[in-house]
Amino acid sequence: DDDALQRLLEAARKTPSQQTIERAATAARALRVDRAFAERKLRRLSSAIRRARLDAEDRARFDRITKRILRAILDGRFVSASHEMQRALHRLRALR
Repeated sequence: DDDALQRLLEAARKTPSQQTIERAATAARALRVDRAFAERKLRRLSSAIRRARLDAEDRARFDRITKRILRAILDGRFVSASHEMQRALHRLRALR
């Protein structure tokens, strides 16, 4: 979560103990890795949806799923977003 990261960074600036600095650095690295991972998966899902020949009902369902995934990413819930993307990819494979 960006707010939690900001609080850690502020704490590291105010009381620069080695442990606080390491925690802030770890949180920053995890946030970047999670965000990059989620963006990669979202691009993969998007291209899979484009490749699949979906009818209007299925396209609407996957639009809703994509919105849920985006909301999770924006909220910093990268693990939830990743699980939802995996389920969506499995559903797409089942439609083929």
